Amino acid sequence: MIRVIAGKFKGKKLLVPKSAKPITDRIKTSIFDLIKEYVEGVNVLDLFAGSGNFAIEALSRGAKKAVIVENDPEALGCIRTNLDKCNLKLQADVIKADALNYLKIPKATFDIIMLDPPFPIPVENKIRLLRLALKHLNNNGLLIFRYPAHENIKIKDSEGIIIYTKKYGISQVAFVTKATKA
Repeated sequence: MIRVIAGKFKGKKLLVPKSAKPITDRIKTSIFDLIKEYVEGVNVLDLFAGSGNFAIEALSRGAKKAVIVENDPEALGCIRTNLDKCNLKLQADVIKADALNYLKIPKATFDIIMLDPPFPIPVENKIRLLRLALKHLNNNGLLIFRYPAHENIKIKDSEGIIIYTKKYGISQVAFVTKATKA
């Protein structure tokens, strides 16, 4: 079981589907310590959401709205239950979709995007997801990308700029912004 770390719903326990490997409290705390100044009033996109853990944490800390994308039926049930527990159903749209297919169709843009694909996905597919996700990021937005620490993820400077990375055991988290056009 995981929990909300801070904010309005601090301490609330969240259900986790059996199929999910959720972001740990340690990593989530570290991420939110780094972005805490940017969460208030923003729109968040949580891809490969699992339990909705990241989006719910962001909403608890003052994010305005979240779009939660997940394809697994069990995970979708957990996400809806977790949103109910925190009385956040009106602030979150839960989308049953494959993240890649969701990103292929132009939609709204977001201030913060969490991209946490399952680790077994090939590196090339992760880079493709990253490139597509950057197209949904607002110009001053931040994309948070978690992937295995042993993988070498590179993107073209014209697509995005990795501004910070940090390793957490077998995971690495990269903070990515959109490339500014000259």
